[in-house]
Amino acid sequence: MISLYDFEFLGNRLAGYSVLKNPLELFGLGLILIAIILVTILAYQLSVNYKKTRMVATLYWALAFIFLLIAVISLIIEKVSYSTLGNRALGDITAIIALIFSGAAIVCFDIFSFHTTYPDKVAILTVFVSIITAIYVGVLVYSIILGYPYADVVNYELVYQPTTDIIVYCTLTPISLIGPVIFFYFSSKTKEENPPNSRRSRWMGISLLFFAIGYIAEVAPFLGALAIPFRIFFVLSAYIIWVCFSMPEWFKRRIGWTE
Repeated sequence: MISLYDFEFLGNRLAGYSVLKNPLELFGLGLILIAIILVTILAYQLSVNYKKTRMVATLYWALAFIFLLIAVISLIIEKVSYSTLGNRALGDITAIIALIFSGAAIVCFDIFSFHTTYPDKVAILTVFVSIITAIYVGVLVYSIILGYPYADVVNYELVYQPTTDIIVYCTLTPISLIGPVIFFYFSSKTKEENPPNSRRSRWMGISLLFFAIGYIAEVAPFLGALAIPFRIFFVLSAYIIWVCFSMPEWFKRRIGWTE
């Protein structure tokens, strides 16, 4: 069956359109490349840190960025496959890979937040977010495999049926916001007894909130091309996380951190 994507790609080819000629798309790809660089640095630094400390929380943080790196690279291949190569099969495969690894990254982010705030509740909270994430990823992957009319590519972006969108947002929103909410709550609880750590936790929460905003916007079917500028939140998120872990002197002074 010929899908809307086939008609759209053929029409754009005949008109000489290319995503590489679209300034907004190029801007979006540029943001993704910047995010890749920052995520690569973070994944490397955290992996080295884990080898030195053997802290379980650091391991999950490192895994989150390794998974995120794979997801972002897959996202670029997906976009190029749909828009430039006209290879729907490759685009679908890389879209599935991006979904699986981004879902795994979200789980690792959440587990890290559990370990650093409420370590006694890690097991039960991990089971909860893993089940919700499996539902979110599974529904989208199943839709992509079934293809049209369950999933199609419009304006070089994957779109799904309204029912699927509702399920996605009912599962994606809570698992994306659990991490920042926990950090914000922990920050408020430790504000009096440990102000520097409270401020650091607040910035960690802000970084994960920025990631959640960018990620939710990326999969939002109603935003279309308007979702592209939201990718700057990925860059901001990665930068803030790098600052929170590398702890430069200016940041220590800002939060009142003492060794």
